[in-house]
Amino acid sequence: MPILKTFAKRKREVENSGKPVVYRYDRLPPEFRVQVIHIWRQAFNLEPNDSFAKAGWKFIHDTIAKEMGAFDLSQNPNPYNRLADCSNFLRQSEDLDQVLSLIELSFSYIDSEVRNKGKFHYNLAWRYGTKQTPEDAINELNYRFREHAIGYQYESGQIIEVNSQYLHYETVEPAISLLHDAKFEGALDEFMRAHKSYRERNYKDAIVNSSNAFESTMRTICDIRGWTYPQNATSSKLIDILFNKNLVSSEMKSHFTSLGSTLKSGVPTIRNKRGQGGHGQGSEQVEVPEHIVAYVLHLTASNIVFLVEAHKKLTN
Repeated sequence: MPILKTFAKRKREVENSGKPVVYRYDRLPPEFRVQVIHIWRQAFNLEPNDSFAKAGWKFIHDTIAKEMGAFDLSQNPNPYNRLADCSNFLRQSEDLDQVLSLIELSFSYIDSEVRNKGKFHYNLAWRYGTKQTPEDAINELNYRFREHAIGYQYESGQIIEVNSQYLHYETVEPAISLLHDAKFEGALDEFMRAHKSYRERNYKDAIVNSSNAFESTMRTICDIRGWTYPQNATSSKLIDILFNKNLVSSEMKSHFTSLGSTLKSGVPTIRNKRGQGGHGQGSEQVEVPEHIVAYVLHLTASNIVFLVEAHKKLTN
């Protein structure tokens, strides 16, 4: 469903043209919340006697309520219409993390269960009261995040934090897309765990999971191509194998000297020195600054994109 470019929106875009985007993470405007409800109604509506939608919204409502330690999300609950209860919670709650958790779970359900249901029923729109495909719903949600300069995006079942619009679209999204290949599912899982840990401010886990994703990507490339490596191989050893196997062509290798240094020392070194990577941190607690973790996430994404693209282009 296309986004309507109203007069007000066109005027605002002209006024903001050329200005840097400053993301906010501490507020979800009322207009954004209402727009999410509109997407819910169009992508996963409640029609009379629609058992599929009712069961879905009951699952979404009950799951969030249970995690919150509550019986209901609404002050005036309606057990027969949990979409209404979720909508009331979304509009009224001041607990930003719980609201984002509700949005994340609802769109994950639309992304998986509603999408799968549509595969088996040709006329999904008429049968289940939907007027917007899961793909359109997710695209619009991410558009609404950007429209209101909210620093979050929905990616692969999770809401992740966006620090820089350019970096996100040029590095993070391509990395997620490339790892969606089933053969890289382990690396994808670790990369998404890193973003989840980052959003939850668990910075050391974010660094460890970033490095694990980077290593898993290299191991997977070696496995696909039948390149042997020690089971306890470090990142540095795996990188040496990939370069020795001409993942980067010899005539171009000099151009990637700085990249090789970054791959060898960037993510792994930060993990070992800052996040400890499973080693004891001694009597002093190690604090990891947020800007270093953001750097690690973007560096990991860039490295993953480079390695997977080089792997795809390398002839057997």
